[in-house]
Amino acid sequence: MIQLPKCHKCKTDSLKQLNAHEAECSNCMHSFKLTIFPAVFKDGKTATVESTQVFHEGESTCFEHQSSLAVATCHDCGRFLCNLCTVKTGELIQCLECFVKTKESKNADKIVRWDQILPALSILPILIWPFTIFTAPAVLILSILKWKNPENNPLPYSHASIAIAFIFALIQVGFWGLFIVGLASGGLS
Repeated sequence: MIQLPKCHKCKTDSLKQLNAHEAECSNCMHSFKLTIFPAVFKDGKTATVESTQVFHEGESTCFEHQSSLAVATCHDCGRFLCNLCTVKTGELIQCLECFVKTKESKNADKIVRWDQILPALSILPILIWPFTIFTAPAVLILSILKWKNPENNPLPYSHASIAIAFIFALIQVGFWGLFIVGLASGGLS
């Protein structure tokens, strides 16, 4: 038997499961539709479902983050997933555990995370500042080329970090431009 949440109408623990698809509050007699996803019965064992917050009828919470609203279900195991837990693999939506198990995960180590590399490439060379004359233009070019998430990258992609890397590299190129103009005009000697 599955542990049911509180009745969202009368806020009591009086829900009783009538059958596999229905429950009823014995206090206010309100009936509820049950939708049980396959992950509850993983390995043939029933799992207890604990919930401290009941969302509106028809809404579900994420399997991993009970305070987040579910936006998708895993194609393989049926878990409800929030935006953070969703991994898109082509046409399929999977949880991270199922993604790791699939054949496509063999290529996961080959995925280049440009949204993580470009900010580092624009900030770290400042420690040895002359390198920024090479890295800043490279970051500008790569930011433009890698702005769109590649089709073979199922992981979430952060455009904000690429934009920050672009702006930071643009500032560095601007400083190099001022430095070179200053040298050419003899103002820095």
